[in-house]
Amino acid sequence: MVDFYYQPGAVCLVIGRVVHLHLAERMLIGEHMINLVAGKPVGYPSGNDYCQVTDIYEMTRPPLKSPKPSVMTVAVARLKLAKLAY
Repeated sequence: MVDFYYQPGAVCLVIGRVVHLHLAERMLIGEHMINLVAGKPVGYPSGNDYCQVTDIYEMTRPPLKSPKPSVMTVAVARLKLAKLAY
């Protein structure tokens, strides 16, 4: 947990990993997909604002291109490796 008390309206940020989840049968599509619309989840963007999932659509993601590392990136990586060797 990271505290952000010094910022107006902010309290903390919790980062974690879901290790187990209990769902009602009506929430499942097949064996491995969750029907979000059936669960009527509520989101909390910020302040006094809330939102609901009402529309689900599918969009194909563009292929991920690996950027070619720059000369500077390679030099920094070698320097870090050299420091680890000591």
